[in-house]
Amino acid sequence: MLVVAYDAAGGFFALNTGRYEDAGRIYYFAPDTLEWESTELAYSGFMAWLGEGDLEQFYQTFRWKGWQEQVRQLEADQVMSYYPPLRSAEGDGENSSKSPISVKEAWLAAVKQ
Repeated sequence: MLVVAYDAAGGFFALNTGRYEDAGRIYYFAPDTLEWESTELAYSGFMAWLGEGDLEQFYQTFRWKGWQEQVRQLEADQVMSYYPPLRSAEGDGENSSKSPISVKEAWLAAVKQ
């Protein structure tokens, strides 16, 4: 997997370089499932989706009222950490407390899974 992007929710987008059968497709490491999920998109399709896709629907479980202002305050090397975590039954974008953490910290937590 070759990471090509990360998001404010602590998820990672990566190009499948052979981990799964559909090499060349973009996968998303989802902070709510802690699994790599296929987007079924090639890199060019992924770039088009970033500009024209339904990001509102994709991120609806990670967002909360006023998310735009909190996310704007993140540094370029930060993402949100949720507590309780999104992967737990109690965790969700609206009710979990959020605080910034480094992308490196989020990545290290992701690769432990």
